[in-house]
Amino acid sequence: MHASLFDKHPEYFALRDGKRTAEGNHLCTTNLDVRDRLLREICDLFDQGYDWVQIGQSDGWKHCECDQCEAMDNFKPYDPSVDGPDWYKWLHTTIRQNPVERIHVLHNWVAEQVAISHPGKKVYYLAYIPTRWPSKRIKTYSPNIVAELCHEIPEMLDAWSGKVSAMTLYKIWWDMSWVYGYGPDPTPKEVADEIRRLRDKGVIGIYNGGDANCWGLNGPVFYVMGKTIGDPDLNENELVNEYFHGVYGDAGEQMVDFFQHLYRGPARRNKLLPDAAHGESLRARFPPRLISELEHLLKKAESVGVSGHAADNLRMTRIALDYLQLTTHMWLAYETFQVAHTPASLANLRKRVDAFEDFRHMILHMDADDAQRRFPDCTSANGWSDRGRITGIRGITSKTRRTFH
Repeated sequence: MHASLFDKHPEYFALRDGKRTAEGNHLCTTNLDVRDRLLREICDLFDQGYDWVQIGQSDGWKHCECDQCEAMDNFKPYDPSVDGPDWYKWLHTTIRQNPVERIHVLHNWVAEQVAISHPGKKVYYLAYIPTRWPSKRIKTYSPNIVAELCHEIPEMLDAWSGKVSAMTLYKIWWDMSWVYGYGPDPTPKEVADEIRRLRDKGVIGIYNGGDANCWGLNGPVFYVMGKTIGDPDLNENELVNEYFHGVYGDAGEQMVDFFQHLYRGPARRNKLLPDAAHGESLRARFPPRLISELEHLLKKAESVGVSGHAADNLRMTRIALDYLQLTTHMWLAYETFQVAHTPASLANLRKRVDAFEDFRHMILHMDADDAQRRFPDCTSANGWSDRGRITGIRGITSKTRRTFH
């Protein structure tokens, strides 16, 4: 519902601090005209041919304070002066004990009406922050609802599994905007184990949020994810070996050693605070000794002298490892200078920064065709796409439209 409606229908929008406001486009969820308009607009999308349409509150949702909305539940937004500094504790206790029924009841009603007017269509139900935990009023949601659990934890799966007919997850395994940034992230075993766990819990699909980035070092994980989503019982070790020999040709055996060394432990080890600099995070996760060992193993693979696609793929991995090396070396030099403000440490820091900037210049000025081969997640020379996808475990996929209010 667009804020342009505010002038004619301020009653559609949330009451905040004693007055209706279109700021943030938050709605009065008990207004019957709002309810009917939501239904009408969702049905319009189904009429356009979509099989699934998502319904959900916007990120940063703010509740309406009118008497009718407030009477629906005991929702209280996070307040550090009341709830303490632990936002997650508020999310997992206060919100769980006091679900935002005003949203749950409204959205379930919409789904029930869709089941009548558009049988066979799915309402994709966003379970996120205020709706993270299911309703206590609604024993079982409309059977045409598929719940999308965002930032899932095991307790969420258990809480929703008896409430809805099916679930998917919004997973963020690769997202450069988060603390881990650009670089290797989950290991093939972590991803395969998670997909099997989700399958066993009844999850039918995954929405992969964020970019599928850093193919040079994450490629084996992407391959394992794609294969195990089709068949979760496949062995991830056999899959990665298949990947190495198929992608790197005669250098495949050497790359087995390289990636086994990279994947010795969980990729998200040594987790830092959310405000940690990206360079600091990489240095903690990939310390100098590990980087040196990876460099030695990659040089062994390069010495095989492959050509064609294998050489292209090997160079893609070389670029990704160079980024790790240059970034961690630069951060280490920065830390050294923080401890010892000497001309020598300053000169070394400048040297490391210059080396990184030369690398960065090379990347930014690569030939467009070359860049597309090195960075498959890049859609053009100067643009990146949202790689989020609904991917069905055991092959379930649907044409989907995401809508929010």
